[in-house]
Amino acid sequence: LMDNQSVRNTIENFQHKERVSGNKFYWFFDDQRIDAPNSLIELSESPTTGKLTWDMYGWTGTPEEADISLYSVAIAYIDENPIDAVYTTRESNLDCSHMYSTGDGEATFIDAEDATLTLKLDPVSGIAIGNFDATFIKNGSTLRPKVKFHLKRIVP
Repeated sequence: LMDNQSVRNTIENFQHKERVSGNKFYWFFDDQRIDAPNSLIELSESPTTGKLTWDMYGWTGTPEEADISLYSVAIAYIDENPIDAVYTTRESNLDCSHMYSTGDGEATFIDAEDATLTLKLDPVSGIAIGNFDATFIKNGSTLRPKVKFHLKRIVP
């Protein structure tokens, strides 16, 4: 469980990262489509292990409104060669999580019970096109979002 200040810091960290206009990140529950107005892809380094990962995020809401809903996937960075692959939480280095407001000014992250990511990523151009299906257990209920994205990162 994250307190409100931790949630605010996490989202503010995301919001202050430079993003590219035109990025798309949305998810479906049955026929209901939810567009995430905020999304990004970044190559990040773990402060504890020093390992690089490709992180892809999309979220709705703000800490002030206590209505955050964020989905993310991350895979290990290998090299600058294009990626065209399928990853699963069971068979490969795929991390998939969901952060959501708990309604009391706090939020929590949960990891997917199971997820499959289909990804085309060109590290040189910074373009990632993909989709993932995941299963989360949230307060005893099962969530199965179907997520699609088309992201471009700012290449240093």
